[in-house]
Amino acid sequence: MTKQGEVICSIHFDDYQIQVHMPVDGKIISINDLLRTKEKDVLLQQPENNGWIVLVVPSRMYDKAGLLSLENYKK
Repeated sequence: MTKQGEVICSIHFDDYQIQVHMPVDGKIISINDLLRTKEKDVLLQQPENNGWIVLVVPSRMYDKAGLLSLENYKK
């Protein structure tokens, strides 16, 4: 199990490096294989479809502490 806040990957784009942290306690069940190819722009060009990084199964399904609410996401 991966704990909330742990670094799960590092994204490199041009001169930038961004560390991605686990949003919740849980298990990573899939990694987006497109990110391992030359399709490095997929996060920017197709964020709604192929722009995901990992699929996570939360260990506590209803614990939403620290997550972005739908209302705040829409802002």
